[in-house]
Amino acid sequence: MMGDMNGKVGGEEVGNIVGKWGVDGTNENGEYLVDVCAERGLFLANTFFQHKMIHRYTWKRRDERGEQKSLIDYVAVDERLRKDVYDAKVVRGMVHCSDHFAVLVRMKVRVKWEYSRRDEGVRNKREVASGKLDVEEYREEYKRRVGEVLRDVRMGIGEGVGVNAVYEMFKTIVVRTAAEVVGYKTQKMGKKGSAWWTEEVKDTVEEKRKAYKRTLQRNVPEEVRERWKREYNVCKRQVKRMVSESKRRVDVEFGMKLSEKFKENKKLFWKEVKRDRGEGKSGSLRMRREDGVTVSRSEEVKEVWKRHCTENISVWPID
Repeated sequence: MMGDMNGKVGGEEVGNIVGKWGVDGTNENGEYLVDVCAERGLFLANTFFQHKMIHRYTWKRRDERGEQKSLIDYVAVDERLRKDVYDAKVVRGMVHCSDHFAVLVRMKVRVKWEYSRRDEGVRNKREVASGKLDVEEYREEYKRRVGEVLRDVRMGIGEGVGVNAVYEMFKTIVVRTAAEVVGYKTQKMGKKGSAWWTEEVKDTVEEKRKAYKRTLQRNVPEEVRERWKREYNVCKRQVKRMVSESKRRVDVEFGMKLSEKFKENKKLFWKEVKRDRGEGKSGSLRMRREDGVTVSRSEEVKEVWKRHCTENISVWPID
């Protein structure tokens, strides 16, 4: 259990729950937190390790009353894992644009990590470029070849051939002939990145991070600290403006791309729309029965397909 508990548990030991390396001061939320830990068998890991005060405070704010800081964020660990926790402290500079600091816990994890590598062949998916069949030249050539192959195959099918065998044969002919006519296209299956995350945006964000880390330095004159804060605020506004402009540019380019695809190939247009929406990743097969009712259960779909093949597979349109 970890996060902002908004509770102060003090700097004195409380049983096996609170260590002696906390921060002075308690409140009601802190007392409730100690009670919960006692009931659940937990201990507050970031109070058991000796560190400088800047590596204990998890929250800091500066206002008209001056600088306020406290320890209100905790990592509560199961008592049975106490020997597996090596260290726990605050890491400054890891979290930007927040008055809270991250708490880093080093511990031994009793699980075996498994790493998998995907080679280039798995990373790229090859599929038939079926969109080209909307072009009349490819479509007519495809119809001619399929007709010729089906005419030859039809004569060699006997009465004892089952529906499944006929279906597989028909599927192979359709896919193989389409590949011969229009070829294949390769679709990259790697990790999808954000189009607006450009090198320019990346560099600007890095400058903001460096400016933020400068504001965390101690023992510097107040005027220098104020100058660094102003520079950091300038960097923040610049990053916000640049990200907004980059996202707007990507949206305009995507709209123009869709407009061109709609004019050239409506099938590719809707495919691009579905890909942007994230559709089609985990859909289920559906078929419409003879009475017009749509079914989606696997067994019902198989029965509809079986009846369809039995009634229609014996007559294949050639023209």
